[in-house]
Amino acid sequence: MLLDILTELAQELGLDLRDSAKRTWLVSQVNHAARELYNTEDITGCEREQVFVLGTTDQQVALPWYVESVIAARDYDTTKTIEQVDMRPRYLKSAWNVLPSQTNPLLQWRLKGQSALSRNLIDEAALTVSLPDGAAATAAFSVYITGSNEQSALVTDQLNFAVGDTSKTTTAFFSDVKNIRKSALTAYDLTVEDVGGNQVSSIPSHQLTSRFVLLQVLERNETRSQSQLVEVAFKHIYEPLQNDTDVFTAGDAYDKCIYWKTLEHVWAKQDGKEDRAAMAGNKAQVLLGNIMKNMASNIEMKFAFGPNPTLEALSATKRSWGLGYGHRYPYY
Repeated sequence: MLLDILTELAQELGLDLRDSAKRTWLVSQVNHAARELYNTEDITGCEREQVFVLGTTDQQVALPWYVESVIAARDYDTTKTIEQVDMRPRYLKSAWNVLPSQTNPLLQWRLKGQSALSRNLIDEAALTVSLPDGAAATAAFSVYITGSNEQSALVTDQLNFAVGDTSKTTTAFFSDVKNIRKSALTAYDLTVEDVGGNQVSSIPSHQLTSRFVLLQVLERNETRSQSQLVEVAFKHIYEPLQNDTDVFTAGDAYDKCIYWKTLEHVWAKQDGKEDRAAMAGNKAQVLLGNIMKNMASNIEMKFAFGPNPTLEALSATKRSWGLGYGHRYPYY
């Protein structure tokens, strides 16, 4: 967990974690290193799976904030694979090809990228950012919404929350939103609603921006006869380490790897410590490879436990009784 990483780093670098400024700096270095590991490899431990429900008329869906990218998907009931395609096939001469074996609902998903909104804005109007019912801001922070409207191709509105505030409404109107960002981590999640009270976005308490993976799951004018359950394997979004008990997204098995990667980042910025930085980087890479190899081995390899002494004794007894030979299964 974070405290273990910080404690070891503080000892190596000669820092006092009781100094809030130094702790904040060290936490930022740890997150830079951890995020680099997260982005560099599809490391084991980041994968998750979940079953989602698609409505009969859902043509486009936004997956929850914690989905970084879709690894694979299939129909839950039939177990048929759902193919993922990007936007380009739609514009080829052959259009968006549907295999003859594919029936309604369409077993293809069209990846449309990421969006700050979880649903489209119906009308050009102001947006309201709110904390959960009964909750209020425990510290000052700001929310920046950038988008467009009929008068401006790019407009940004800043909402400043003071301690005790529960909601703020933009003065600018928006017909589309490109980015929603807050200035600091908050104690509570934030929701964004349109003029009709519909939730159109959200920012988790431990994230700074809103982001959703957009998928087109049905072609225009297509519908399903009934709701569809889909099973999705996905890479979980990177969750920043902030509190002492926080654990890296892929698990605490990577703590030592993050430790060495952080040292690489710190020493690389210090004159005369280039060799130490290179050594730390190599150490982190070797540890990462070993961890991933071991984790994969635990899943994919069969373990040979050797002869079972109990079964050996039973076989010997059967032979002495003339009952034939017993069977040993050395692989499980």
